[in-house]
Amino acid sequence: MALTAGSRLGPYEIIAPLGAGGMGEVYRARDTRLGREIAVKVVAHRLAGDLDLTARFEREGRAVAALNHPNILAIHDVGEEQGILFAVTELLEGQTLRLSILGATPDWRKAATIGRAVAEGLAAAHAKGIVHRDVKPENLFITRDGRVKVLDFGLARTAPPGLSGSGSGIATESPETGAGVILGTVGYLSPEQVRGLQADARSDIFALGCVVFEVATGERAFSGSSAAETLSEALHHDPRERLGTLEETAPGFVQVLARCLEKDPEKRFQSMSDLAFAFGLVSEEPRGRGTKGRDGKPDSSAATAGAASLAVLPFVNRSPDPDNEYFSDGMTEELIGALSRVPGLRVVSRTSVFALKGRIQDVRELGRALGATAILEGSVRRAGGRMRLTAQLTSVADGYQLWAETYDRDIRDVFAVQDDVANTIVATLRDRLGLGLSGSARAPRRSDTQNVHAYQLYLKGRYFWARRTPETRSKAIRFFQEAIEADPGYARAHAGLADCYLERGGGLGGRAEDVIARARPAATRALELDDSLADAHTSMGRILLYYDWNWPAAEAEFRRAIELDPLYWEGHHSYSHYLLPAGRVAESLDSSLEALEIEPLDLGINTHLGWHYLYAGDFDRAAEQCRVSTEMDPSFFYAHFYLGMAYEQKGDAAKALAEFEEAVRLSPQSVEAAAGRIRLLAAAGRREEAEAALQELTGREESSIAYEIGVARLGFGQADRALDAFEKALADRAERLVDMAIDPRLRSLHSHPRFREIARRVGIPAVL
Repeated sequence: MALTAGSRLGPYEIIAPLGAGGMGEVYRARDTRLGREIAVKVVAHRLAGDLDLTARFEREGRAVAALNHPNILAIHDVGEEQGILFAVTELLEGQTLRLSILGATPDWRKAATIGRAVAEGLAAAHAKGIVHRDVKPENLFITRDGRVKVLDFGLARTAPPGLSGSGSGIATESPETGAGVILGTVGYLSPEQVRGLQADARSDIFALGCVVFEVATGERAFSGSSAAETLSEALHHDPRERLGTLEETAPGFVQVLARCLEKDPEKRFQSMSDLAFAFGLVSEEPRGRGTKGRDGKPDSSAATAGAASLAVLPFVNRSPDPDNEYFSDGMTEELIGALSRVPGLRVVSRTSVFALKGRIQDVRELGRALGATAILEGSVRRAGGRMRLTAQLTSVADGYQLWAETYDRDIRDVFAVQDDVANTIVATLRDRLGLGLSGSARAPRRSDTQNVHAYQLYLKGRYFWARRTPETRSKAIRFFQEAIEADPGYARAHAGLADCYLERGGGLGGRAEDVIARARPAATRALELDDSLADAHTSMGRILLYYDWNWPAAEAEFRRAIELDPLYWEGHHSYSHYLLPAGRVAESLDSSLEALEIEPLDLGINTHLGWHYLYAGDFDRAAEQCRVSTEMDPSFFYAHFYLGMAYEQKGDAAKALAEFEEAVRLSPQSVEAAAGRIRLLAAAGRREEAEAALQELTGREESSIAYEIGVARLGFGQADRALDAFEKALADRAERLVDMAIDPRLRSLHSHPRFREIARRVGIPAVL
């Protein structure tokens, strides 16, 4: 008999009915003690007198209540009142998966995401020895905020944790009976259930595969004209024949799904945690590696579905000498580089993982922050000529360890150890999870060296280069040079030198001819030794753009770099700097976003997006993006500098000056920040203060000093003197001249013949 509004079951006051099924009714109710709304499931009266059912109901209620997993409907209480057996659960707002997919467009990504959530919930149940045995769309719930909940463990069998279980013979009923299904549902039953054999965790895996198939294709995996025909299909039919284009567009997803639907339980995934991990790996569609659009750029829409997502955390230095951190950091970078060359494996970039170094300890939290589904971490201890490397691979989904190993080797075996670790990772992801990874993790390149001494010197160079200060750049140059002395054919060391010189390392100061004289030979030699180095092509592109003003050749180098390594963020970043002054605004934004997608935690790339908006004339978005960068790191100079420029263009002089003041404080030697501050001081009428600062600025030696003096002169309203400065910048080949046509501070000069002649001589394609 249905309960009416206002009736009570102990402390629970009935509000309204929510639904009914073969096992009973469900009501919205209020917990009068805690003052919250909950759901009450009442067992049908005809079943409540069954003592075995009552005992099982209470036993399983306690077991499920102990799970406490976000993807399982929470049970708060079970009880009996006036002969009415009931369970109290959390109240969900939303609809069942069955209702959600009715008429919906099939979506394999949605299917993989749902599959992962359900698998994570059921993994927790299986760990407690609870097998659901009735996984189907009706028993899965999608809340209004998109969370997935597993419902109705009423048919679950509790057994000791593990794959096997006792279980009695399995009876079946068609879902059309309308009286509820007590031992499984036709269309979602595994072959072993159909045959009346034991149902274990792998039976739930098969049923979940049927659900995921349905979401991905819009059709049931097994659906005959009768229950008997459907059961026969489950035994003999392979539904992969109906997957159509998914075999081509989402091969990794298809492989995972096919393994769920294997007829033989031994060939399926052997645990829900493994399945959750696999669905997590294929739920994204990362950038196509090496796939080109008609313009030669990577086609971000290209399907590389099924790519695994891996983060290699900075290896911990366990050496007695703390100065050996360069070696542990280098090991991290080498493994990232090696694993990144595996088709179908998306590896989180070095900058992103190093940005979180020492900040987050929990593996799951790290995985979420980095967008990874597996974490590789470890440590390196080096003493004399020996090293000990420990490494472990962990699933982000459940924190379980997938693989671990310790290597005690001679330091001369470092390359073999890197190969071993990288290839073992690939094999683990492929063999344990059935992912379609292929190829070697470390295809040797001409840019590599087999000279261990040269390699260690190179690692030291990269270690100091990454710190990006004038002092550490000088150290980096010394180590790169020593690496080249040890192995003159070491292309990557030559490329490292080019990077350092382009940033005016080694005391080059601001003379453009000095930069070109050092950087060009280094980049040229790197490319002579190995034309496949994306970083060397990018460096050459920068030389051609900023110093030669050879725009077509520069673009060819940037595009070649991206072609060689679509995941090299600096290639996209530099290409964006080329595209915007060339008048190709939308393409520049695309490249900016490409770089940011690859390096989402990099301060420079986040600020670069602000630069794009600023120089494209979208000052509101520029300010918003630069504020994001200042929040990421309040000490980052360029974020404050470009935020000041954005505020200036928005007409907020007070905020702009405050940001320039902060930028000057953070980097007292910055000519850009000094010029911006002078410009605003002069415009605000503080001419004496501005003149003194300008006098100090003119005494500096930087390649861009003349350009920045021109910017400052405009604050005094001195257009002719500003143009004199820009002509001096032209003679000095100041690199910032490339942006002169898009620099919003120079708009007042756009119609001036001298300005236009300078822009023409710089070769800017989009001359005003």
